[in-house]
Amino acid sequence: MTLSERELGALETRLAELSHRERNSRQILNGLEHELAELRTDLERLRSRISAAISAAVLLAGALAWLAEYLEH
Repeated sequence: MTLSERELGALETRLAELSHRERNSRQILNGLEHELAELRTDLERLRSRISAAISAAVLLAGALAWLAEYLEH
């Protein structure tokens, strides 16, 4: 079975379209991976800030409790 010029042209066109779609999909995936990495970094920073805020609040609460106890006596 041989392909006609028309069929061969249609297959070449379809191959070019698929290649273009694959390239676009790869670019989108790379962009999403980059955004995901940035979001993970932002999340880690947020976790660090929350931990620091909780630590500061616990330290302040301890200091205030000590001060209240000190002032009562």
